[in-house]
Amino acid sequence: MEEFDVRCSMLDVDLIEHALASQGLEVSLRTTLKAFPGGMHWHLRLPGHKGTLELTLHEGRLWFKVAQNRRADWMLEAIERFRVGINSVR
Repeated sequence: MEEFDVRCSMLDVDLIEHALASQGLEVSLRTTLKAFPGGMHWHLRLPGHKGTLELTLHEGRLWFKVAQNRRADWMLEAIERFRVGINSVR
């Protein structure tokens, strides 16, 4: 498993979901996790491709998780595009 932090001045669920959609990422699951009460957790897919990318927001921290059994070639590029895109969405 690998984790990738996202630095952003405004961490808002609507802003995050808008940035995900603008990058072509599809939310396949939106939920919470027992390990991070009060946070938000997403499972993301790139339509037409294999793999699931996870994203978690909790207490001012936003990060992606790439699980070994869900890894796909598109993920690192998608994370980088999201990092750039989230800071340009208002």
